[in-house]
Amino acid sequence: MIARAATAVLLLGFGPFLLACGQGADTVQLFAASSAREALGAFETEFESTHPGVNLQIQLGASSRLRFQIDHGAAADVFLSANADQVDRLSSAPLSRTPWLKNQLVLGLAKGNPAGLTGLSDLSSPDLRFVRAQDAVPAGTYALQWIEQLDPLLATQINANIRSLESNVRQVRAKLNLGEVDAAFLYKSDLGELEMLNAGPIVHTQMELAVLRDTPLAKLLFSELQKSELWTDFGFEAGE
Repeated sequence: MIARAATAVLLLGFGPFLLACGQGADTVQLFAASSAREALGAFETEFESTHPGVNLQIQLGASSRLRFQIDHGAAADVFLSANADQVDRLSSAPLSRTPWLKNQLVLGLAKGNPAGLTGLSDLSSPDLRFVRAQDAVPAGTYALQWIEQLDPLLATQINANIRSLESNVRQVRAKLNLGEVDAAFLYKSDLGELEMLNAGPIVHTQMELAVLRDTPLAKLLFSELQKSELWTDFGFEAGE
């Protein structure tokens, strides 16, 4: 395990952040939005099997936080952001970038849907509990877009029932999985076995992939991420 750069970014095991670790191999580092966690676990296996001399290290987090770490010296080779805005805001322009996968922001329901939510009219109850990501996090921005498309009164009622603003979408899902809230704004790729409300606005999200370092390994990872066919298995949509 290695601490990289002035930000003291900790590369952990297959926990909140790092998915791969190894010694004695060439290393390439991917900083990626939390919503890609499960898919990247599968991609790591695929990538290292195809390139046995390469150790892929993956740091996960809110795209806004990862962009901040990159700007303050974290040695990322490739950046997978949940939206283009965080790539736009990098202090140094990437060597190459591309709009990549699509996702969808949805209102996920607690296991078993104990609140009995089936339509938009059900969301007006004053005793419901919602959670979303913070405004600066792409998932939070997308949640605001979803809410703003509703009838103003309903939007006000939902906002009044927001119990917390989480620092990334994984923490949002954790509250939903634990039954601490009735519903949560998260990505379709994060639902797993949970259900979603099949009503309301459709908010598609556009992920952005950027190569930050001019090295063969960075360019290889950038290419292999785009070539992999596993993304649709995890709820993502290919293309712009």
